[in-house]
Amino acid sequence: MFVNMQGNAPLSHGLARELRAARFDGADAPVDRESNMNRDQLKGVAQQVKGKVNEVVGKATGNRTQQLKGDLQQATGTARKAYGDGKAKIRKLGR
Repeated sequence: MFVNMQGNAPLSHGLARELRAARFDGADAPVDRESNMNRDQLKGVAQQVKGKVNEVVGKATGNRTQQLKGDLQQATGTARKAYGDGKAKIRKLGR
């Protein structure tokens, strides 16, 4: 059992894990140089997946707001991945 930031109420394991992940969004995480994807491509795909999960959960629960949030996250992820793709092409041309 985990305790919240004020130290008084217990949190579920999933919520505690989510809070830890929110504090470190991976923006400064090292990227594996063996990978063919850059950080923006990875973050874009991750955001697309997160958006798809929100969309599906929104549809299943009838929560239109969560469904729309998922759609927006997917669009943002697509844009970020496209930006990463562009960076990768420019980097490849410079070699």
